[in-house]
Amino acid sequence: MDAFVLLQIAEIPKLTSGCTEFVKSAEHILEKRKMNQTLLANQSNLLDLLEIPQLTDTCVRNGNYDEALDLEAFVAKFTTMHPKIPVIQALVAEVQQTTQSLLAQLLLKLQSNIQLPECLRIIGYLRRIGVFSEYEMRLQFLRCREAWLSRLLDDLDQRNPYDYLKGMVNCHRMHLFDVVNQYRAIFADDTSENEENYDGGLLFDWYASDYLAPENS
Repeated sequence: MDAFVLLQIAEIPKLTSGCTEFVKSAEHILEKRKMNQTLLANQSNLLDLLEIPQLTDTCVRNGNYDEALDLEAFVAKFTTMHPKIPVIQALVAEVQQTTQSLLAQLLLKLQSNIQLPECLRIIGYLRRIGVFSEYEMRLQFLRCREAWLSRLLDDLDQRNPYDYLKGMVNCHRMHLFDVVNQYRAIFADDTSENEENYDGGLLFDWYASDYLAPENS
């Protein structure tokens, strides 16, 4: 009898260890079950979240830029709340890719025959995207409008020097004046009485290097 009792006492540590492992295993299972229940309860929200990249891409393709940037801002805010979740990081990467496509579209639009209201909208979108500093945005605007002017000049018939020169003068007279006025209207916060000091001299330098220099030469 004493031997039996001693044997049982010797088994107590094993039994205790087994119970502890069982409790840990049960807690792990319960935690997984809770996660599954939470996932099931938020299934609809999760599906909506996973559809954001595709929805953003659709908005960009259809020209709904405000909605696309709203979605981008939502994802950016969401990732600050959950920075270590791989799924969220994947969503951010996909949306950022679409935002780059949007950026390319906007810059391409600036290289076309558009009026001041459309220029204002595009600059507003570029500010929301936030990839350019204010100086870089001004420079991008001038470069894009210059690309459009250059294409207009390239399309002129160069076979007759007189007609070509006349067309070039008319193009500068009509469109270059519009570009300067568009720039001043969009970036009006930096106007000054001295043209050379306007916006740090950026507009003056652009005009002088690309248009005054060829005329003087």
